[in-house]
Amino acid sequence: MKIEINLDGRRLKQAARNSAERVLKFALYARRQIRLLNISPFWATVFFFVLVYVYNRDQAPGTRPARDGYAYELDPGNGGGVVVPYGVRPSGSSDGKPRAPSSDTLAPGYPVNFSLRVNNDMIDNLELFRVVYPFISRFLFPILNDTQNLPPLLKGYKNPCWIEALPRSFDYKESYYSKCAMKRKSKKPGQSKTEKKFQAFANYLTNRTLKGENWRIRCFPAFFVLGVGKCGTTDLFDVMRTYLVDVVPGFLKELHFWNWKRDYDRNLCHGDNPERPTFAHYLDTYDAASEVIRRAVVYKNGSEYHPLIIGDFSPSLFTFNPQWDHRAGNKDLAQPRFTTADYIRVLRPDAKFIVMLRNPVDRVYSNYQMKSRNSKSDLGYTADTFHKEVVMNLNILRKCLRDFTPRICVYKYKKFDLMTHMTNSMYEVYARDWFSVFPRQNFLFMRLEDYSGDRAGYTRKVVDFLDLTPINAATEAEIDRKAISGKAPKAPMHSDTKKLLQDFYRPWNIKLSELLGDQRFMWAY
Repeated sequence: MKIEINLDGRRLKQAARNSAERVLKFALYARRQIRLLNISPFWATVFFFVLVYVYNRDQAPGTRPARDGYAYELDPGNGGGVVVPYGVRPSGSSDGKPRAPSSDTLAPGYPVNFSLRVNNDMIDNLELFRVVYPFISRFLFPILNDTQNLPPLLKGYKNPCWIEALPRSFDYKESYYSKCAMKRKSKKPGQSKTEKKFQAFANYLTNRTLKGENWRIRCFPAFFVLGVGKCGTTDLFDVMRTYLVDVVPGFLKELHFWNWKRDYDRNLCHGDNPERPTFAHYLDTYDAASEVIRRAVVYKNGSEYHPLIIGDFSPSLFTFNPQWDHRAGNKDLAQPRFTTADYIRVLRPDAKFIVMLRNPVDRVYSNYQMKSRNSKSDLGYTADTFHKEVVMNLNILRKCLRDFTPRICVYKYKKFDLMTHMTNSMYEVYARDWFSVFPRQNFLFMRLEDYSGDRAGYTRKVVDFLDLTPINAATEAEIDRKAISGKAPKAPMHSDTKKLLQDFYRPWNIKLSELLGDQRFMWAY
C-alpha cells in the first residue's frame, strides 16, 4: 500500500504542532498519575500503557478507540479525481450560472495543488493497518496522527462535499451503475430511466467543461437507511424523497456498495464479467444530487449555507455481508473482525443511520415470497415448501448455535447452508456489531408495525433525527393518505410454521429489546 500526500509546509507545521501538543499533554498526565502511585519502574511501565488505552478510549466518540480519517492516493491529474483544498466554496454567480472555484476562495494555508483521491483498496487497507500493527494503531495512532481535517470538505455545507476536477471529455459509460442500467433496460425500446438520468447529467457536465469549467462537486451520503429488507424501507424512501424538501435522491435507491457489490465474486449486472464498482462509481450516482445541493443556498448568520443532504437507501447494509471473509483483515477468520460499519466509519465517523425492523416471523415469510416472485424456476414457492425449508433451517441453526457463537452462525451462513432470510432476522447480533463501531445516538430504530399505523408521526421522527425542515399539517395529512408501497403475501403462512418461527425468534427479540431499551421490539407472541 502506497500513500502519498502533497501538503503545504504551513499545514505540515501545524499538524506537527498539534501532534506534539497531544503527546506533551498525555506525557504530563501519565507522569502525574505514576508519581502519585510511587511504584516500581516495571509497574510504572505497565500502568503507562494502561493509561494510553484509557486516554484514547476517552477521546473516541464511539465505544471503541477512534478509527477516523481517510485513506488517500496522490493523483497526478489526467482527469482522475483531483480534490482541491478545504475551504473552497463554489457558489453560483449573480446570473445563476456555475462559477469555477478560484484561489481567493481558499482557506489560508492550503495550496491549490492539494491533490488527493480515495482508493477502494485503501479503505480496506487502512483497517488492515490496524490489524497488522494493533498496538500502534489502537493506542498511539489517535494521539500521534493528525488526520481529522481530511478530506478537504467544503465549508457551509450540511452534507459532506468537496470539489473534483473533470477531464474535458466526460461521460458515465464506464461507470458501473450506469452499465447496470444499460444491462437492465426496460422492455420498451430506448434507454432506461436511470440511463437517461446519467446521460442527461453527463451532457450537463460536458457543456460546462467545454467552457473551461472542468470541475464537479462530489458528495458523500450524510445518512444511511440500513434496512432491513422487507421492512418498509421502500415506502420510507418514497416518503422522504417526495415530502422532505431537504433530502435529495440519487440516481438509484439501492446501491449495496459497502456490504457486497464492491467485492462480490459474481457480478450480477454483467454475468461472468469480473468488473465491480469502485468508490468513484458509487459517488457517480450522487452527482446530480450533489449539484442540487451546491445550487441550493440560504444565508445563515450572514454566510452562505447549503442545507440539503443525500442518503444511501440500501436495505441490505444492516445484516447482509456475504464477502466479509474476502476482505483485508478478515481472511481465514471464523467471524469478521471488520464489518460494513467499520468501512463506513473510515469515511464518515459521524454518519447517521435509520433502521426499520419488522416482526422477524413476518419478515422471513415476506422475504421468501419475494424470492418466489424473482425466481424463474418452477420449484413452486408455496406455504408448504416454506414450511419444509423452515424446519430444515431451524434444525441447522439450533445445531450451529450449540457448537458455535451466534456471530459465526449468522456470518458463515453459506458454510452451514442456511437461508439468509432466517439469519438476517436475528437482529440483535447485527445491532451489537453496529453499536461496537458507532454510538447508539447515531441510530434511529423504527418498527414497520408502528410506522404503518402512523406514517406522518414517524416521518416527524426522521425529520427531528436528521435535523431537517419540519413538515406542516397539510403534508402530514397527505403522507397518511398515500398508499403504502409493498406487496401482500400470495398465501398465508401455515399456523404450525408460524409457531416454530415464533419459538425460535422469541429469545432473540428479548435480547434486542434489552439492547435497544424498548419492549416493543419483543413483538410479544
